[in-house]
Order: sequence, then C-alpha cells, then structure tokens
Amino acid sequence: MVRAFVRRTDREALRLRFGQAADFADDSTLKRFFGIKDKIGEMIWMLDEDGAVCGILHRVQISPTQAEIAVIVRSDRARRGIGRALLRTAVSRAASKDLKRLNALVLSENIVMLRLARSLGFVPRKSFGLAVELELDLGLGQTIGCSTGTASAAACAPTDLT
Repeated sequence: MVRAFVRRTDREALRLRFGQAADFADDSTLKRFFGIKDKIGEMIWMLDEDGAVCGILHRVQISPTQAEIAVIVRSDRARRGIGRALLRTAVSRAASKDLKRLNALVLSENIVMLRLARSLGFVPRKSFGLAVELELDLGLGQTIGCSTGTASAAACAPTDLT
C-alpha cells in the first residue's frame, strides 16, 4: 500500500515531506522513511473512494506527554482537505492518549503545510535554518474536530510497507 502511494506521489511532495530526495525503489528505504516502531508511534492513513492510500500521517511519541507528527498527501489528491482531516484525526487521537503537545518540523519553503498547521492552531517555536518547528498545545482546551469528508481515515501500525 505504501509503495503504491509513493508511486502516485510526485518527487517534490516527497522531498518537501522528508527534507531530501530519496529513491523509494527498495524495501529498506521505504521502511526507513515510512516505518514506525511499536508502542512509540502510529501511522494514520486516509483512503480514497477506491480504497487506495491518499494521505499518511506519522505520530511518534518522544516523551510521555509529547509527540512529533508529519503528514504527506498523494499529489493527485492535494488541496482537497485530506491533510486537514489527517491532522484533525491526529490531534483527536493524541488528546485521547493524554498527550499535551504535538510538534512538527516543516521545511520553511513548504508554505502549504505551514499555513495548514497554523490554521489548526500550531504556532512556530523555533527555526532551524531551512525548517521551522511548529507546536500545538493540547492543554489549551481547543478542539478542532475530526471530519474526513468523502475519504476515510484509519489508524494502524502496518507490518508490510509494500
């Protein structure tokens, strides 16, 4: 499923998500960029009406109260609310697991992601040259809802990335 997602995502979208160009032809590269470790992370997928993955969000817990997230949407499905739905789902799931903060490291040139995250309450905390660290304080009592539109989101921990 992930391999098919990568095939349908343009190289620029992959570069903006991972901060570098990569060849995803082999399993080890797929696992390095898309893999998650048991009990410290999860992957949330958004499926299109045909059941194909059209968006992926990673959440990796970095402390008992904090997690880092990253999202990528398939190129042919970009700008249709998928990233927003994935982020809303991630916020809801993080709050249900008693996390207090979510962080995201976003390339400063990724204006679409920066605007989306800010529209959902993420604020810039630090700048690291080419990247900006964004943070959402879940303890502020804000709710951003969870609406997935025509696609559906599913949280999972896949063992087979092909």
